[in-house]
Amino acid sequence: MPSRSKAKGDRDERGLVAAAQAAGLDARRVPLSGAVAEFKGDVQIMTKNRVWLAECKHRANGFKQLYGWLADYIDVLTVRADRQPRLVVMREETFFDLISTSETVENEKTAEH
Repeated sequence: MPSRSKAKGDRDERGLVAAAQAAGLDARRVPLSGAVAEFKGDVQIMTKNRVWLAECKHRANGFKQLYGWLADYIDVLTVRADRQPRLVVMREETFFDLISTSETVENEKTAEH
């Protein structure tokens, strides 16, 4: 029987897959996510040009401050620790729009040539 935290993570991964599919994207959970070295990430979102790997983390209140900084009118939030690369945080819908739009733009560029 899986632990409650494992079950919570599994639900979150399935939720991301369902949301991506509802946005018209091809997505699936990674087989044995986190359990086998050959299978990286938790969720794969496939577009024509690449496979996006998502690592899903779900905490009760662990990310509360991020939500405060990512106000309704902010598109992306960047965070960075000293001597580490910058990370970009955005809402799921923004990410789906971004990768869907980039696919369309890339396809239009390819069709022009």
